[in-house]
Amino acid sequence: MTREEIIRERLSAMSIESQVKAVEKYRCAIRYIDNPDMHVRMKAVSKHPDAIQYIRNPLRLEQLMAVRENGYAIRYIEDPSEEVQLEAVRNVPDAIKCIRNPGDSVKLEAIRQGEWTIGYISDATEEMQLLAVSRDGEIIQSIKNPSEALKIAAVSQNGGAITYIDNPSEEVKIAAVREWGSAIQYIDNPSEKIQMEAVRKDAMAIRYIDNPIEKVKWEAVRRNGNAINYISDATLDMQWEAIRCTGCAIQYIEKPSEEMQLEAVRNDARAIRYILNPSEKVQLMAVMKSPKAICSIYKPTERVQMEVVKADHHNIRFIKNPSDNARRLAEEMSERELGSNHEWELQKMERLVDMLYDEDGTDEMVL
Repeated sequence: MTREEIIRERLSAMSIESQVKAVEKYRCAIRYIDNPDMHVRMKAVSKHPDAIQYIRNPLRLEQLMAVRENGYAIRYIEDPSEEVQLEAVRNVPDAIKCIRNPGDSVKLEAIRQGEWTIGYISDATEEMQLLAVSRDGEIIQSIKNPSEALKIAAVSQNGGAITYIDNPSEEVKIAAVREWGSAIQYIDNPSEKIQMEAVRKDAMAIRYIDNPIEKVKWEAVRRNGNAINYISDATLDMQWEAIRCTGCAIQYIEKPSEEMQLEAVRNDARAIRYILNPSEKVQLMAVMKSPKAICSIYKPTERVQMEVVKADHHNIRFIKNPSDNARRLAEEMSERELGSNHEWELQKMERLVDMLYDEDGTDEMVL
C-alpha cells in the first residue's frame, strides 16, 4: 500500500471524535477520510474554510459555513447558489472576482461592502456605478463615458473627483465646489456663481481665484476674516469687515490703525499677539477681554500688569518678568485671601463649638 492509502485507511477507520481532531489540526485531513460524517465536514470547513475543496458535493450549510469564515472559499464551490455568493461578498467584497457570472444582486452587494469592487465588474449597470461613486467619488476615473448623473454624484461625494472628469458642465462644477470649496482650483475660468459657491463653502478658497470680483471678496471676508490675506487690493472697508469677523485677521493688515487694533482685540483677545508694539490702550482692551492675553504682550506696561493682577492675583503667573509693584500687589492679595480663609475657618469652628456646648449642657467646652 502507498503512504496515501495507509493514511486514508487509518483515518477512515477512526472514530468520529478522532476524525474531528484530525480535521481541526490539519487542513487537508478531510481529503483522506472516506465518506466523512457531516459533523466532521462542518468542523473541517469551520476551522479551515478552504477545506471545502476536498468535500464532494458539499451541503448548503457547509458551503455557507465556509464562505462566512472566508469569502474566498467560494472559488472551491461549483455553481454556488445566490445565497452562498451573497454571503461570500459580505465577508470579503473582493470575492466577487472569484464568482463566474454573478447576478446583479450579488454585484450590488459587493459594491455596498466595498465600492472598489466595481473594478471587477465589466458590465456594471448605472445603478451599480451610482452606488460606487456615491461612496467614493474618485471611482469615476475607472468608469468609461460616465453620464451627467454619475459625474454629479461623484463630485457631490468628493469635490476633488472633478479632476477625473473631462470638460465638466457648469452643474458638475457647482456640485464640486459645494462639496469642497477648494475644488475651484481645478476649474478654469470659473463663473461668478461658481466663485460664490466656493467661498460660501470655504472662504479660504478665494486663494485659488484669479482676480475675484468685488462681490466674491466681500463674501469671503464676511465668512472668514483671514481670507483678507488672499485679497491683494482689499479696501479699507474690507479690512474692517475682516477684523470684525475674525480678530486675528489683523495679522494680514499692514500697519493697522489703533482703532483697528482695538476692534481686533475686542473681537478676540488673542489678536494681540499679531500687533507690533501695541499701545497701552490696546493692551488694556486685550487683557480686559482675557487676562491671559498678557502672555502675548512683549512688554506690558505697569498699568496693564496691575489691572491683570487686580482682576485675580493668580494672573501673575501669566506675566513674564512682572514689575515689583505687580508682584507686591499679588502677594498682598494672596495674604488677604489666606487671612479671610482663616477667619472663615475660625467662624465655622466657633459655630460648631457653640452647638456642641449647648447639646452637652455642661460648663466645659466640648470639641
